[in-house]
Amino acid sequence: MAKSPRLSQEVKGFLDEANAASDPAWTAWLAFLLLLTYVVVTLASVSHKDLLLNSPVRLPIINADIPLVGFFQYAPAMLLLVYLSLLVQHVILARKYRRFTDAIVPYELKTGNENHARERVHSYVFSQILAGPRPHRITKLMMQLIVYVTFAVLPIVTLLYFQIKFLPYHEVWITYWHRFAVILGFAMLILLTPIMQHAPPKRKWDIRIGPEAESWEASGRQVLMILLLLPVVLGFSWLIATVPGEWIDQRLGFVPPVSAGIGAKDEAKLLNPILRRLVYDRLPDDGNRGWWRRRLLSYRVLIVEDTDLGVDEPAKLVLRERNFRYALLNRSDLHRADLTWADLRAAQMWRTVVRGKLNDTQLQGAVLKEAELQGAHLASASLQGADLSLAELQGANLSYAKLQGANLRGAQLQGADLRFAQLEGADLEGAQLQDADLEGAELQGAVLSSAGIWLAKFPRALAEQSPAPLGLADMKMSAPTPKAKAELRQSLDTDISDPELRGMLMARLDQVLRDEPANWVDATSWEDYARNAKARSPQELATFHAKLACDDSDGTIATGMARRAKDFETEHFGRGYAKPLAEALLDETCQGGKALTSDTRAVLKDLAGVNAR
Repeated sequence: MAKSPRLSQEVKGFLDEANAASDPAWTAWLAFLLLLTYVVVTLASVSHKDLLLNSPVRLPIINADIPLVGFFQYAPAMLLLVYLSLLVQHVILARKYRRFTDAIVPYELKTGNENHARERVHSYVFSQILAGPRPHRITKLMMQLIVYVTFAVLPIVTLLYFQIKFLPYHEVWITYWHRFAVILGFAMLILLTPIMQHAPPKRKWDIRIGPEAESWEASGRQVLMILLLLPVVLGFSWLIATVPGEWIDQRLGFVPPVSAGIGAKDEAKLLNPILRRLVYDRLPDDGNRGWWRRRLLSYRVLIVEDTDLGVDEPAKLVLRERNFRYALLNRSDLHRADLTWADLRAAQMWRTVVRGKLNDTQLQGAVLKEAELQGAHLASASLQGADLSLAELQGANLSYAKLQGANLRGAQLQGADLRFAQLEGADLEGAQLQDADLEGAELQGAVLSSAGIWLAKFPRALAEQSPAPLGLADMKMSAPTPKAKAELRQSLDTDISDPELRGMLMARLDQVLRDEPANWVDATSWEDYARNAKARSPQELATFHAKLACDDSDGTIATGMARRAKDFETEHFGRGYAKPLAEALLDETCQGGKALTSDTRAVLKDLAGVNAR
C-alpha cells in the first residue's frame, strides 16, 4: 500500500487553522442547543391562565420576570439573530475546511487512498462531515441526522412553537410577526446551509451558484427536500395556526359564531377549518374525539375552566381592552376583575364568577348562564343575544346596557340598576326584579311573564312604547315570602366572601330584605299599565322582533330569536308567530339574517315551511 505523500506546511496550516475555528464553532453549537432547550422550556411553562391574566413570563433558573407580550415580540427576533450568527460562523468554518480538502485532493488522487491527515480533523460532527475520514454508512447517516435536526428542524419548530403558543391571546399583528419570523428562519436556512457543503455537482439536477470558493451548492435531493418542506412549514404557519375570525381564517371557510353554545358541536365550530375537515370530522365518534377536540381547540382560544384566577390584591386583576372572543371560562372565578372594553363576544362563562368592572364590554352572544355577577358594573355593556338565564345579578349596574334579544329567564336582578337599558325583545320570564330601577328602560316586545317586580321603579315612558311587553297579567307584584328573603340573604352571605361587596349589596337590598312592609310608590302605575296595555297579535310581535334582529348586522339578535322562535310561539300564542319571523329572517334584505349559520337557517326554513314545498 502506497504511503500518503508528505503534506506541505501550507496544507498543514490550512488544517490547523480550520481545527482552531472548529472548537469555538462546536461551543457555539452546544450553546445554541442549550438556548433552544431553554426557550422551549420557557414556552412550555406559559399556560392559558398566564395568557388570560397577561402574567409575566418567568425565565427558568434566573427567575427573572419578562412582560408576556414583550417576550413573544422580541424573543423570536433574538433567537433569529443567534441562529444567523451560528449559520454564518459555520459558513466560515466550512470555507476553512474547504481550503484544506481542496489542497489534499491532488495527494489523494495521486495515491488513490484517503490521506491520513483527515484523521487529524477536529472531532466536532460538523467538521467530520466536511473533512473527516470517510465513515461507515450508518455512522454517516447518524452524523447527517444530527446536523439536519439541530441546524434545520429544531430552530424552525421552535419558531412555530412561539406562534402556536401565543395564538389564544388573539393579537393578530404579533401572529403575523411570528409567521414572518418563520419565513426569515427558513430563508436563512436555505441561503446559508448549502454554502457549508463541499460536494461538487455530479448529477443533472445538482446545483452550484457562485464562485467555487464560496459557491451555493445543493444536490437534487436537497432541492427536492426544500420544495417539499417549504409548503409544509409555511402552510402550517399561515393556514393552520390561525386566529379565529382573522382574514386568512375566513378565507379558509371559518364562519365566526355570533353566539356561544355549550357542547361538542358548538366547540367544533371554533376549530381551524382545514383541521376540522381533514382531522376532526374524520375521527371516530368515541371518547377520544372529545380529547382531540379540546387539544385542537386549545391552540385557537383561551380555555381556563374551573380555575380560581384570584390575585393577592383584587385591584391588580386588570384585563382592560383584551380580546377574549370565544374564550371558554366556564366555572372560573374572576373575582372583581376589570374587564372594561374587553371583547368577550360568544365567550362561554357558564357559572363564572365575575363581580368587577365590565363597563362597555362586548358580550354579544356570550353564555353567562348561572353566572355570579352580584354588584358587577355592566354599564353600557353590549349584551345583545346573550344568555343570562338564572344569572345572579343582584345590585348589578346595567344602566344603558344593550340587552336586545337577551335571555334573562329566572335572572336574579333584585336591586339592579337598569336605567335606560335597552331590553327590546328580551326574555325576562321569571326574572326577579324586586326594587330594580327601570327608569327609562326600553321594554318593547320583551317578556315579563312571572317576573317579580315588587318595589321596581316604573319606566315613565313605558306607556308610549310599542309593542307592549308580553305577560303583563302574570307579573308578580307581591313581596317575596319570608323564606325567599332568608334564602336570598343566605345566598349573599355564602357566595360573597368580599366583606366590602357584601356590605354594599346588603345596603342596596335593604328594602327587599327587611321584614317590615315597604312603601311601593309605583305600585299603582304598574297595575294601571298591566290593565290598560294593548296586547299585540303574534304577527305584529313577529314583525317587531324581525326588524330588531335584521337591524343588527352582526346577527347576534337574529340567532337568539331563531333559537327560541318555536318555544316562544308555543308558550305565548300557540301559532302565528314562528312562521312570519322565520320568513322575515330568511329574506335577502335582512342584514342580521345574512350572518346566521347554515344550521340556524335550516331550522328557520323548517319553521317557514320552505323545505316542505
